[in-house]
Amino acid sequence: MKTFFENFDSGQTLSIFRRMEHSWPTHFHSNMEMFIVKKGSYEITRNGESFTLTENQIAFFDHYDLHSYRNNGAIGDDCVLIIPLSLSGNFDATRKGNATETVITDEYLVDRILSVIDDLIPRKNDTYSSFAAINYILSLIRRKFTFTRNETELLSETEYIRKMLVYINDHFKENISSTTLANHIGYSREYTSRLFNRYIKDSIPSYVNRVRADYVASQKTESNRNLTAVILDAGFKHPSSYYRFLQKQSGHKKE
Repeated sequence: MKTFFENFDSGQTLSIFRRMEHSWPTHFHSNMEMFIVKKGSYEITRNGESFTLTENQIAFFDHYDLHSYRNNGAIGDDCVLIIPLSLSGNFDATRKGNATETVITDEYLVDRILSVIDDLIPRKNDTYSSFAAINYILSLIRRKFTFTRNETELLSETEYIRKMLVYINDHFKENISSTTLANHIGYSREYTSRLFNRYIKDSIPSYVNRVRADYVASQKTESNRNLTAVILDAGFKHPSSYYRFLQKQSGHKKE
């Protein structure tokens, strides 16, 4: 399980995830991201809107877009491409705003981009090769997507979501409620809960527990700490709360 904020921001490194079972909950980062699907089916979101991404389609996520994706079944032929700021400068300087579309269908474009990516993978740590390949891919994207300025209201709402997600990431070990986040962004508890549900497609308590469970999973693989101590340290009030959450989310049972 991944948490919401992927630390690609340090990033001068191009990230390529090829033919994987991509299922990531809502997250954001400073880098642009493309999800290219030749075969397969995914449920994706971008800034609170839901889409189905299928054969010969491309999804484009801009800098700081809130986005998620969930695999609908078998592993297909796809690629997630995360483009660092060091490689997107020319593209950012010449476009007229953010993409109005999230998903486009274009078989030729999918085949062309995947071919360029597959040729690049053995050489992706070479600065010149990465720069040339990514700028070529972005030139293709510019011709197919429409770029305009975002509306102020959408920017305002997504900024509030980002503030809540960052707060959860920094304070998940503490007692976090709808009231906590409402006080943090300066709105009512009711509005905060509705806004969170609309964009994240999950309740605040459930999402907080997802982040806690992710922390437990990482500690289980990265340290020799006592599991009960890790569960309590993550913010669960009792180990049984942790196991109930796992059962509810994925059907896992305590062995």
